Amino acid sequence: MLRERFIRYFMHLSTVCKTIISMVFFIILAKKTPSSRSVKGHSPVSRWEMNWLRTKDGRKPS
Repeated sequence: MLRERFIRYFMHLSTVCKTIISMVFFIILAKKTPSSRSVKGHSPVSRWEMNWLRTKDGRKPS
């Protein structure tokens, strides 16, 4: 009985650890992967810079 509980607890713990590790890897990869907007241009530009450039040109910022 105690052995079965320990096995179930260990299996649950391993599932939780796998989930956390996969989430961390996803976050790391998402931060290292450039967005489609920055790939199209010559250099990655922040949203703030794009809004500033638009207002400088007289256009409405997004």
